[in-house]
Amino acid sequence: MFWHDCRFDAPIILREIQKYGLLDQFLSAVKGFVDTLEVLRASLPGQTNYQLASLADTFKINSELAHDALGDVRMLSGVLSAANISTSSLLRHAKTVSCIFQKEKVSQIWTCPHKYVTFFSRKTFNWVGKKIKKS
Repeated sequence: MFWHDCRFDAPIILREIQKYGLLDQFLSAVKGFVDTLEVLRASLPGQTNYQLASLADTFKINSELAHDALGDVRMLSGVLSAANISTSSLLRHAKTVSCIFQKEKVSQIWTCPHKYVTFFSRKTFNWVGKKIKKS
């Protein structure tokens, strides 16, 4: 699951999913998270603002639908494409769901060790990209 600045939200949402007994169903579809804020900070040093709408404006991408779910997805897709973010860069910043659950402090979540995780295949990235572009 791709998320721009998920340090705070991901643990809360996972706890809620677990609270309502939906974790197994969620895990059948999602194995982890990629925080695109982390990716873009690493890939675009020197930016003064990493908010998604600001990055979209920097790359001349329509940000009128900011904070609308589909609008944010389209903006994020455009920003990642304009910034030439590679699949391998995204995978280097991936965190597994179990990694998130193992950490109790939000600030520690993103320090958990990770390797290239296999929960996203290149085929999956390509399929998601095509679906976003068609919508």
